[in-house]
Amino acid sequence: MANEKHALEGLRVLDFTWVYAGPFASRQFVDLGAEVIKVKPAQTGALERHYSLVIERNGVSQSSYATFLNRGKKSLSIDLNVLNLTMLKGWTTTS
Repeated sequence: MANEKHALEGLRVLDFTWVYAGPFASRQFVDLGAEVIKVKPAQTGALERHYSLVIERNGVSQSSYATFLNRGKKSLSIDLNVLNLTMLKGWTTTS
């Protein structure tokens, strides 16, 4: 089982989604082995962090909604006002 290959292994997905359906769908990519990078606005952070039950643990506030939807994802916070296509192509290239 340790050597089991997942269907989307080797695929990198940039996740610009928010609210429920998009983050839930991109989490399915994680479950199928893809590397998912959650791209969120630097000005506000991920919007779903402000929804649902927010738990404070060790001085850190954490939303159960965001934890559920973003499990297994990497994250990148960027000023989306200066984002351009060249930057996106660089992020999606794999080594």
